[in-house]
Amino acid sequence: LVAADVEAQQEIKEYWELIGNRMFDKGFKTVRQILLTIDKDDDNKVSREELHSFFELWLALPGEKADSLFDLLDINGDGWLRTKDVGRCLAPYMQKGFLKPSDEVVAWREERLSSAGDSHASASGAG
Repeated sequence: LVAADVEAQQEIKEYWELIGNRMFDKGFKTVRQILLTIDKDDDNKVSREELHSFFELWLALPGEKADSLFDLLDINGDGWLRTKDVGRCLAPYMQKGFLKPSDEVVAWREERLSSAGDSHASASGAG
């Protein structure tokens, strides 16, 4: 049972990262902007249908992925997710310090190239 909980938490975290990254790449700057996009009727609740639509239109992901996340988050089975809870969970992935994947790849690549250049310089200087 504990392993299943850990696995579910990891899957949820991956969804939050995906949503945060994709929406950041699309120019969204705040969690509130994302919540307004998801919660179409602005009732402070996210329905399965709203999440489904959001996944398909904004994330270009199949509705089955939205269903999977919804099932993981709707612990009490009432068919709703509170936008307050969604926002609280999504917030860490929209922080200024959270790099979008493309930035991380560039930074990682530059770091590796710089390290390779340093070792190349020391190797040629030694010879």
